Amino acid sequence: ATNDRIAIDAKTAFETNSEQVIQAQAIILGTTENLGYMSGGLKDFFDRIYYPCLEKTQGLPYSLVIRAGQDGTGTLRAIDKIATGLRWRAVQKALICRGKWRPNFITQCEELGAAMALGLISVFSKQCVILPIAQETHLLGPVERHRGKPQTLQRYIRRSTERHLLKGPF
Repeated sequence: ATNDRIAIDAKTAFETNSEQVIQAQAIILGTTENLGYMSGGLKDFFDRIYYPCLEKTQGLPYSLVIRAGQDGTGTLRAIDKIATGLRWRAVQKALICRGKWRPNFITQCEELGAAMALGLISVFSKQCVILPIAQETHLLGPVERHRGKPQTLQRYIRRSTERHLLKGPF
């Protein structure tokens, strides 16, 4: 979504490149936990953007959502190490949605998106770009239906972030 001040670009990890990350003022990372590690899609993303972004994105605010079957801490440690190497700045505690699907995952993701949006509003007076990075979005949670359209955790994050950014006090 865009308006004259804000652009929000939601892409999969495979679709996102280093130039998009360099242009972003913040990033929301999303991944499933696979054998105690991040998804292959997010690992591929980091492999492709690491060196091109290393000197150009220091201090980039980021948030993280992990959809974990059991634990999520191995995934969190791995991503934290990479983000530390990139010198990115976590702006909130990682959200780990553990166990079987629960409806409160949606609320938690909306709150994460809202917190990122409100933080950007307080820092930037113009163009804020957020890139929710997720592998195939349907893997983040069961596809819910809202007004006949599929909804995923990525959609809830994006919708909440857009709502708060677009209504923000500019």
